[in-house]
Amino acid sequence: MGGLRKRKKYVADFETTTDINDCRVWAYGFMEIGNKKNYRIGNNMDDFMGWLTLNNIDVYFHNLKFDGSFIVNYLLHNGWICNNSGQYGTFDVTISDMNQWYKIDITTGYKYGRRQYTTIYDSLKKLPFTVERIGKAFDLGSLKVDVDEEFYRRYRPIGHEITDEELLEGRKLFEALQENELISEFMMIEQKVDQIVQEISAIVTKPLKDVYEDLVNN
Repeated sequence: MGGLRKRKKYVADFETTTDINDCRVWAYGFMEIGNKKNYRIGNNMDDFMGWLTLNNIDVYFHNLKFDGSFIVNYLLHNGWICNNSGQYGTFDVTISDMNQWYKIDITTGYKYGRRQYTTIYDSLKKLPFTVERIGKAFDLGSLKVDVDEEFYRRYRPIGHEITDEELLEGRKLFEALQENELISEFMMIEQKVDQIVQEISAIVTKPLKDVYEDLVNN
C-alpha cells in the first residue's frame, strides 16, 4: 500500500434559525486543526460550500445528522449527484439503518489522475457528548459559548451581517475545541483508518479477470 497522504483537517459548525418555517444556515465557521490563524466565519452558504467543494480536506461537525442535512440539501439543489461512483460532481453519504450519519464524501475533482475529495465526519461518533460535556470530561472547562437563549432565538434575516459579538463567540468556541489534543488525535486516527479501508476495498473489488491473470502469472 502507498503512504497515507497528509490532509488538512478542520472543525466546523453552523448556526441556524429556529423557525421551522424558515430553517436555514445564517452563519458558518471553520478552523484548521493545529492552526488557529486559519479560520473563517461567514454568513453565506454559497461561500462555505464553495470552500468545501473546491478543496481536498477533512472536516468535522459535531452532530453531522443535523448539519449534514443542510450540506446534502445544498448539493442536491445545485447539480450534484448522490452516488458512490467517485466521479467529479458526485457525493456519497454513509448513513446506518438506524439513521446515524457517519460521513459525507464529496469528489471535488482529479489532480494528476488522483481523486480529490472532501470528507465530512461526525465527531459526535467518536466523542458522544454535547460540546459542553466534552469540556468537562477533558478538564477544559465549558466549551459551550455562555450566552443567553435569546442569542440563539434572535431573528436574523437572510443576508444577516455577522456582528462583532457573534464573531468573538464563534472564534472562542473553535479555539477551545482545538485545545484538546485528544480530540485531534481521535480525528487523525479516524482519517488513517478510513484511508486504509479504502485501500483494502480497492484490492478486494479488483476485477475478477485481473485477479485470475495475477494468479496465472505468479
